Amino acid sequence: LLAVAAFAPADKRTDNIDMFVVLDRSLSMYHHVGDVRKIDAVKTYATSELIDGQLILGDFLEVIGFYGGTEVLFAQTVQTEADRTAAKRAINGLVEDGHYTDIGNALDTLRTEVEKRENNGRLKYVLLITDGIQEAPPASKYYSRDGSFNHEFLANTKTIQKKGWKIQLLGLGAGTAVLDLAKAL
Repeated sequence: LLAVAAFAPADKRTDNIDMFVVLDRSLSMYHHVGDVRKIDAVKTYATSELIDGQLILGDFLEVIGFYGGTEVLFAQTVQTEADRTAAKRAINGLVEDGHYTDIGNALDTLRTEVEKRENNGRLKYVLLITDGIQEAPPASKYYSRDGSFNHEFLANTKTIQKKGWKIQLLGLGAGTAVLDLAKAL
């Protein structure tokens, strides 16, 4: 694990937040790290550490799954324990069957989703969970033959942090791709 989200634990926080979790569900997440498949580690971390450990009732949670495309899997204010269970069900339903990995496209979707909630006065917490392997489809504006990519978030990280965002990267595995992405972020 490269970095762990620095949220205030749920039992120490009273102000509600907006939490955005962007999860890689590409085919590369099928591979194992030790005895555990990457996608299973992601599901366990997101459900137990984030939803059970960090989220308090009244927080807004959005979960975005990505591969060559993106999809919003869950987006609502968590008002009840049933809502919390629904969020965990959405995450546990992730299947690592998506062709390609377009991190740039996922960040574009994230930006659009965060902008919808930008003026509500809440702190925004963003967590990108990926193995860092960029393999955008040929039609993507982030396509490159060598797997490199550039995104405006990489240039504007300081500006985003000044807006109250906390951008964190949780890398799975020991590959240099995730280390390079973490350094850029």
